[in-house]
Amino acid sequence: MKNTAPILFLSSLLFSSFLMASDLNINVGLPDGSVYYGKIKNNKFNDTQGFLNWTNGAAYVGGV
Repeated sequence: MKNTAPILFLSSLLFSSFLMASDLNINVGLPDGSVYYGKIKNNKFNDTQGFLNWTNGAAYVGGV
């Protein structure tokens, strides 16, 4: 169990740095056949709402 914490920390660090490395481009096909183009900007973690917006955006882009 001693080795679990550093591994989790490093993997979460890697994942977050990957997501925050640049703006994420969106190219989403909508149900009516049209395509939505947009961007999700990097959020700064000033407050809880900003963090929720960032996690929702990451899940949206990831197709979760």
